[in-house]
Amino acid sequence: MILKTVLDGSQIAYEEEALQVIARAAEGGMRDALSIADQAIAFSDGKVTTQDALEVTGSLSYEMMDRLMQFCEDQAVPDALETLRQLLSSGKEARRLLENLLVYCRDLLLYQQAPQLLEEKSLQITPGFKTLAQAATADQIYHWITVLNETQNEVRFTNNPTIYLEVAVVKLANQRRLPASGEVSVSNQEVQQLRQEIQKLQSEVRKLQENPSAASSEPVNPPAKKTKNSSTFRVPKERVFQVLKEATKKDLANVRNIWDDLLMSLSVTQRAMLHASEAKAASASGVVIAFDYEIVCQRAANDQDLQLTLHNQISRMISDYAPQAVFITKESWPILRQEFITGGQTFNTGELDEGEAEPEPTTEEPENEVVVTKAQELFGELASIEEN
Repeated sequence: MILKTVLDGSQIAYEEEALQVIARAAEGGMRDALSIADQAIAFSDGKVTTQDALEVTGSLSYEMMDRLMQFCEDQAVPDALETLRQLLSSGKEARRLLENLLVYCRDLLLYQQAPQLLEEKSLQITPGFKTLAQAATADQIYHWITVLNETQNEVRFTNNPTIYLEVAVVKLANQRRLPASGEVSVSNQEVQQLRQEIQKLQSEVRKLQENPSAASSEPVNPPAKKTKNSSTFRVPKERVFQVLKEATKKDLANVRNIWDDLLMSLSVTQRAMLHASEAKAASASGVVIAFDYEIVCQRAANDQDLQLTLHNQISRMISDYAPQAVFITKESWPILRQEFITGGQTFNTGELDEGEAEPEPTTEEPENEVVVTKAQELFGELASIEEN
């Protein structure tokens, strides 16, 4: 390590673990590593210690991460959030904290699969780390890495990363525990119920074998016709009407202009949900987003994280504009729009989505008047009209 050579040449005492912390914080940049080392030397008292390196870089020690991730493993949400608040209040930066937790989870996975790869970190590995590596399953660690990676992408576009970090910790501590490979998670009550069902079926089979004619004489009821399940999604009609009352073409154009950038700022899962959707109307306080599929619309309407992310990202990309998203299906949009217009609402149809202006009403001439007109054309003054 070049950093070690430089410090040895300068006759500066140091701890091996401190150099590892500095190298990880520098992310492979030699100039950054030397700059951080210079700060650590100025901060230290003759010897660069691990604690000095942690204070200068804002990184977390393995003991800190042991405590936080153990609470997540135990699904102790209040303790995990309290530990997070203590770390942040001590001056730890949210983005650096996420990066350290990702490396920590990576090390857990490596320690389970190939512990020899962590020989260079042997000084950092703590008893708490080893205990957690034995208790957590590989699937659980994969889940932690996925949550932390998604959160790391989200905090790049916000000025308040603490909110996303707190949400991530709740997700880490609330995940459903999966059974280990080969483990069968079945209660005794379920086993007993299955046995009773099997015995009942065996008894019916024996009866049919003993008296096959009885089975053939029983009337066979035709299978009931399946009916299509009714929709469970409730269209937020009042919220849509509120947006339409104040809708402007300018707001809609602004949202559409940043739509592609908005999608790219979302996580992979959120981007997939909004892939088949588009903005239909926009006002100063809201934007109506229509989905091709009802099931995706339902999922988006129930996703509070998605709504918060859309609110934050739109307000970041469009100055002085922070609308609330209203989700509907594209199938319901023409019905809602027509109902709004025919309801006598004050609204300029020119502010709607282009190509969807209200069709002009057509008046049909009564059938009787058509007949009278034709008769007069054929017979002239010889035709007389009598009203009965």
